[in-house]
Amino acid sequence: MSYAGLLINTVDLIDYTKDIWQEPTEVVISNVKCRIMYANQLIRDFRGEEVMSFAKLFFLKSQALTHTMMVRITNPDNVAKKTDHPIIKIRQPQDSVKLHHKEVWIS
Repeated sequence: MSYAGLLINTVDLIDYTKDIWQEPTEVVISNVKCRIMYANQLIRDFRGEEVMSFAKLFFLKSQALTHTMMVRITNPDNVAKKTDHPIIKIRQPQDSVKLHHKEVWIS
């Protein structure tokens, strides 16, 4: 089984950009494959502050992610209910030869 076969969840990634009138607009990347592992954990974010994370997500190494993005999770029991979560930390583990995947903590 490949690593991609373990990614059983989907989320939407939201990035923000400015239009021609300098107004912020959402850019949504829909149905990104990932794996969500829910667990409360105290994480030191990219600014060095301690923040409580409620989930860790695993993505393919090719997925472009930044700290300015939000992760939109759809409730599987109520499809109309979607919640946006800021990215706290991004980590790219590697094995002895190459980068393997990306780990993202959200609050």
